[in-house]
Parts: sequence; structure tokens; C-alpha cells
Amino acid sequence: MRRFGCFAVLMILLWSMWGCGGVEPEKRAYPLVVSVDIQDGQCQVIYGMANLSFSTGQDKSGGDSGENGNTTLLFTGKNMQEILQMYNRTQESYLDLGHVQVFILGKNLASRPRDLDQVLQYLENQPILGDGANVFVSEDPKKIMELNGSRVESLGTYLTGIYENRPDDREDMMVTLQDVYREWHRGGSLTLPDLDVEEDFPEIV
Repeated sequence: MRRFGCFAVLMILLWSMWGCGGVEPEKRAYPLVVSVDIQDGQCQVIYGMANLSFSTGQDKSGGDSGENGNTTLLFTGKNMQEILQMYNRTQESYLDLGHVQVFILGKNLASRPRDLDQVLQYLENQPILGDGANVFVSEDPKKIMELNGSRVESLGTYLTGIYENRPDDREDMMVTLQDVYREWHRGGSLTLPDLDVEEDFPEIV
């Protein structure tokens, strides 16, 4: 009887991890970097995935990859929830935000407290999204995101590596989502590392 009870508990745990997710790993899309900005009064979100064809030399054809091999998806809507609905209507893969390494906030968004509040509230309410992702700000997030899969294999991994591989130079500049949430709840603001493009590569300025 005790053995049966342990087996039942194990099956429940497996069901909670697999059944509730409901989507097999190969049918998910895994953005490693996400940018959010306000353009013409609308929320603009760009998802950037790792470019497998860049690293393996194999051509993975599909509508998600732009010219020069970049692998980004751009959506514009009135808010984050509408953008998620647009993604679900147009993309076959389930959007899995559990592996996001970097968030890039546009300066237009950062200068609009009400819009920024809505975005941060949405992100904080996503249970799958960890709060350890590095956060940057950029005048032109779209220009930065175009480097994903073209000039660098994965923009998220590249920017995270700048901190991890040069801790003495960069550690004091690192800001995570957790830091942003904490200061946001306090009613304060943080100075975020600024991203620009220099000679077709992302640069922290």
C-alpha cells in the first residue's frame, strides 16, 4: 500500500510537470532575448531566438528568420497581452519565456511611467519568467535586435557573456529583472546599462 502511494505521488508530479505544460519541448519557441518599447503610441515587442543555422551551418528555413540570418519576431499592439494573443494566432510554436537571458527596454518606454508600469506588472505576473535576466536600455532596440542571429549567434548569450566572462569590469553595471522589480515597488528608478551598435556589434556604453 505504501509503495502504491509513492507511485501515485510520482505520477502526480510527472503530470504536473508534463501534462499541465501540455506542449512538447520540440514544439516550443525559446526566446533568449526580448525587447520592449513604445513606438507611435503602440507597444512593440521583439523576440529573439538562438539561430541554430548560424552555429551548425545547416539552413533551417522558415518564416521567422529575416535576411542575413537574424531570427527575430516583431509584434506591435496596444499592450503585452494583446501581443501574446497575436503571437498565438500567427505562430505554430508555443512561446516559452523560461529561458530569457536578456530584456532590452526602449528609452521611449522607460520615459513613460504609466506604460512602463503596465509592462513590468505583466512581466512580474508571468510565473515561468525568471527574474535573473539582465536588463538593458536602448535608444533603438530594433537595431540591436537585428544583430541576433546575424552578427552574433545569440544576442542574449552574447550580452550575458560580457558580464560573466569579464566580472571585474562589468559586475558593477549588471542590473537584473529582480533589481528592476525591487526598485519599481519602492517607487524609485535604476540606471540601466545602455546598449548601442558599434561596427555592427552590440556595445555597452
